[in-house]
This record gives sequence, C-alpha cells and structure tokens, in this order.
Amino acid sequence: MDANTTTIDTERFEYMQEYTQIYDFPGKSKSTVWKDFGFYKSPDTGCLDKTSAVCKICCALVKYCGNTTNLHTHLAKHRPKQYSNARAIKYDEVVMSIDEASFNREGSAGSSRSPPSSETVTATITCGSPPATTFPTVQTILMNSNHVQSLNNSLAQYLIANLLPPSVVDNTAFRNLMRVADQGYNMPPSQYFSESLIPQCYNETKQNIQGLLSNTENVTISTDVWTSNHTETEFVTLVVHMIDCNWEPHSFTLFTLEMDDDSDRMSTTLQSKLQHWRVPAAPVMVSNSDARIKSATDILGVRNISCLGNAISMAANDVLTSSGVPNTIEHCRSFVKALNRNGRDKTRFRKMQPETDDIELDSTGKWTTTFDMLLKICKKNETIQSIKQSDAFTTDTKSHVPNSEQIDKVKTIKNVLRPLRTAAKLLSDQGPSTASMILPVLRKLELTLAVKDEDQDYSTQLKRRVLDVLTSLYQDSNVRECLLVSSILDPRYKDLNFVDSAERKQGRAELADEATVLFRKSKGEHHVDLTVCHIKQEPGSENSCVAASNGSSVSIAAKDTSSAKRPRIEQDVGDDDDWLADVVSVKTEPKKSKTTLEETVLAEIDRYVSTEQTTTLPLQWWKNREAMYPILSRLVKKYMCITATNEQYDMTVSSDLQQKAWFNMRAMLPRDSVDKMVFLNKNFFKF
Repeated sequence: MDANTTTIDTERFEYMQEYTQIYDFPGKSKSTVWKDFGFYKSPDTGCLDKTSAVCKICCALVKYCGNTTNLHTHLAKHRPKQYSNARAIKYDEVVMSIDEASFNREGSAGSSRSPPSSETVTATITCGSPPATTFPTVQTILMNSNHVQSLNNSLAQYLIANLLPPSVVDNTAFRNLMRVADQGYNMPPSQYFSESLIPQCYNETKQNIQGLLSNTENVTISTDVWTSNHTETEFVTLVVHMIDCNWEPHSFTLFTLEMDDDSDRMSTTLQSKLQHWRVPAAPVMVSNSDARIKSATDILGVRNISCLGNAISMAANDVLTSSGVPNTIEHCRSFVKALNRNGRDKTRFRKMQPETDDIELDSTGKWTTTFDMLLKICKKNETIQSIKQSDAFTTDTKSHVPNSEQIDKVKTIKNVLRPLRTAAKLLSDQGPSTASMILPVLRKLELTLAVKDEDQDYSTQLKRRVLDVLTSLYQDSNVRECLLVSSILDPRYKDLNFVDSAERKQGRAELADEATVLFRKSKGEHHVDLTVCHIKQEPGSENSCVAASNGSSVSIAAKDTSSAKRPRIEQDVGDDDDWLADVVSVKTEPKKSKTTLEETVLAEIDRYVSTEQTTTLPLQWWKNREAMYPILSRLVKKYMCITATNEQYDMTVSSDLQQKAWFNMRAMLPRDSVDKMVFLNKNFFKF
C-alpha cells in the first residue's frame, strides 16, 4: 500500500472517530429522553452541534430547539413500543471499538495504532442491545457524512420521480447494485425513507403550495377518478389550478383519497380536505361526469362542469356501442389480426401501397385508436379489396377482408368520429386548455354533425346520438352562465358569435353583474386610472410610450421586423403593435364629473368588447392590458384558471408512451403510499 493511500485511510479513520461518534447531552438533565439521544460534533467548529439531536437507535437527525418535544414525538412515532414501555435498555455510553489488528501493519496487537492495511474498516457501535431495526454498522458510522446524505436524498427523489414505494430499497438486487456503485455506502432500510425522508419532502412541498394558495384570490379544482391495479380500490385525485401575478398558469396536485359511494360522507371529506389546504372559494369543479363527485359537489354548493374531453369521449364511445357498430368494428379487427399474424402477408401488403404505415390494431378503451384503425382501412380500401384476387396471400387473410357493405358502414362511422377526433386533438395540442373553449367547440361540432338531407338513416342515427350526449352534459343554466362569461373574457371568442342573441345578452349581463360586485368590494383599494395606462418599458426594446399630461397617449414605435406575426381574425396586427395595443388603441373620451359604480364598470366592459377579436393567447393578451382593465383582469384570473379537460382525459387519448407508463405506475402503488407519492411526483420538482 502506497503512502498516499495510507494517509487517506488514516484521515478517514480519524474523521469517523471524531465526527460520527454520538456524544451524550452535556451537563445534567431530568428528561429521560436523553438516554436515546445525543449530539454529533460539527466538522466546522469542533464543538457539539446542538441544532439537531441524533437518535441513538436509528441515527436520525431531529431538530432541537432547547426543549425535548420533538425528541419525544420522534420516539412516540417511530418507536411506540419502546417509548410506551419505558425501555430498560440503556445507551448511556457510546463506545467505538476498532479492530486493532486491521490497523496494525505487522499484525501485533500490542503495537501502536497505524493506518489500516486493507480497504475495509471494521467499526462497531456498542449500545447495549439495540433493536432489530437498527441501521447497519457502516451506515451508523457514516450517517453524518454529506456524501451519504446526498445519496439518501437522491434515492428519495428516485422513488418520487418513478412513483415507487419505499419498499423498493429493500430489494436485494437493488441493494447489491448500490453497494457495487459505492462500496462505502450502505443503504438504510425502507423505514428510513417512509418515515423520515419522504415525509420531510412532503411537508416542505406542502408548505410551499399552501403559501401560494394563501396569496391567490381565485382557484379552480379538477378531479381525476382512477382505479388501483394493486388493490382494486377506486381513488379520486384533486388538482388545483391558479394564475399567478405574472399571468403564468400553475397546477398542483393536492391530495388523493379513496372514493366513497355515500355522497354526504364524500362531501364532508372533500370540505375538510379543502379547508385543511386553505383553498380559496372555488368557482367550479371540473370532473369527468362521475355521479358521486357531482352529488358531493352539489351538497357543497360548488358548480360542477363536465370535462370537455371526457364529454367527447363519451359521445364517441356511445357511437361505438350503437346498434350494428360493434359487429362492423369486430370484422375490421379480425382482418387486422389476420394480416399481422402472417409475416409474409404483411410484407406483401406493404409493397402494394404507397404509404408505408401499417394498420395497427386498436387499444381497448381508447376510441381514438379505433378511429385511426378505421381511417387507415378506408384509405387503403382499394389495396385491401385487391387481396381477394391475389394468389400471394393466405386463405386466412383473404377470408377476413371486409366486404363492400361493411366498408360502407366503416366510412359512415369514420365520418361521424372525424370531427370528434379533430376536437380531441385541438384540446391536446392547446396545452392548458380553458373553459372558454367549451362553447365554441360544442358549436363547431353541432354544425359539423348537423343532419343533412342526403344522409342515410344509419348516419343520421349516429350523428344524433353524438349531439344528444354533448347537449345533455351542458344544459344546466348555472354551467352555461359560467361558460358564457369565460368565453367573453377570452379575446379569441369574446364576440360570442357561436351562441344566439339571447345568450349573448345573458352572458354580458352576468359579466356586468359580477364585475360590479367585485368593484364594490375593492372600491377602497387603490384605483387605477381607466384612461391612462402606464406600461413598463421592456429592457432592450426600442419601443417606448410617452404619456401626455392631459391623459392622451403618444406612441413612439420602432417595429421589429424579425418578430413572427400571428394571424388575426379581423385584422392582422404585428406582435409589437399587439404589445402596445393598450396604448395606441385607447380612445380619448371626455371625462365625466361623476359616475356611478355601474357606469364605471360598464365603461370598462364596453371598451373591452369594442376591441378587435384576436387569436393571441388569452393570458398573454391580458398581461399586456392588466392596467387598462383593472376590474376585468381580476375576473379573468378567476375564469381562465378553469380547465376544459382533466388528467383522466389525457390518459384516454394520449399516445405518449411515457405518460401511459406513468398511469400504469400510479395504478401499482400500495394503498398507504398513494397520497404522498402521487403528491410528490406531481409537485416536488416544481420548487
């Protein structure tokens, strides 16, 4: 062994002996808890580090503030039997004994201590008769090491990121892998992660979210009902959505609880959980039309809006279960299975068509894959029909080729599902879709699926089934009012051209009433002048705005031709002009000597409604005009945080393999780990 290695081993031995030994409480103390706790020495000062006490049983660090409350709590929680029985085992002396022979270069026990001659350092802690759950010896020695703490934290994050229960670390192969990766690291058991590290991560993340919720005026809730494959238990996960002061949308998973068929108990549990999380009054709750959730929210007096994606899926699945449709689809599946069963037939079929994509078998429970299968069969119909006359294909494949009558039905089903697939793709591509899209999408589907004179009875029947399902989910007057106001506050849909004049008036009246109430509540707050808008100049921008003393605005703009331009519905306005729209588009109006509250609010609404409808993303549009519309901008944060879809919808339409794997991992969690692990997986890495 060379001199450098000897020096390193000597330093390591001295460090372990000095800074990993647990020292008793200095002085006298009447509390018996100090039999089980002590202190480490600080490597920085060389004195006892009294900020955290060390449990002599499991070597966990417990915050010490001068009293022993936290120490008693730790023992009562993690060692209830020993704590309640006032254990007779004493840990008054912590003796570290080092095998002298391993540190004796000549192997004589009587010689002076010398650096070890092997790579293994044998160390033991003598603490009477420690419990069976005591950590391994090496772990006890190195518990105060920053390297070990980093490894423990990384393992906890690995469990969180992959939705794995803490019991994974007890797997023998996994422990061997970690031992090979770092010979000086001996993993603590799963109990250390489940009772210490993961709860610590949970509490820190929970405090961060509660702090955000306490400073948020409006939020909305969406629900996700799912079933565990591990226990066949049905769960519901609640997600809160909000918009911060910088007009950035945020979503946080709050909690997951078991579904209860009793509506009263379910509503009581939901109310208790929401109060515990300090959730502000939620304007609506977006759910996937689950009757139990709807009954519970009705008891709480919360508006319940059906997830638009789930409504589209319900309509599509209703079509697929209509009379005659299942048989037609089953014939198509039989053909696809027969074609893919024979490798030679599949290869010949590829060569006969210009497109190289294969016809994939649809997945159970995902109507979008069924539509894709039917669409490809229609596109490749000529090639499919030619299989019958070809001698190159097997009899099995030929016998499953759909006939002309079946193909006609396939085309009809495909034509009815096509607009639903387009709407589903629109919602998926939008990212965080908002409730303002619901009424426009429904109107588009109504026009696209309108029954025509040339439609056959089969097509008419399927179209009416789709429209009946969609209409029934959004008939409630309270839901319609909420959706109307949400659409008005979206600059893309504010003209409400997709509803009749009666609902248009109703939506604007509802907006005026709610804006007036909000203005009355906030009239004591600082009021922003409605005629002059002060915009902070962006760093490095060549555009500037000078506000004149008489209240009019003068714009000095140097247009940036390099910026991409977004299309507009009525007029094409460049990005720079859109950024200055609140300055250049404000019309100077004569000031009134006195205005009532209603007139002030109506003036703001009229000015907003009179602006040009645009396709700019709504949150960006309102961010540039927040000072111009002080009352409406607050309502926007209330209504634009209402989502059009929930996570359950993403599971049914998404083709992302990673997301599909996430849903499968969630479904395999044990019952006692579901709430914390789903919460941390969704929220921990956001902070």
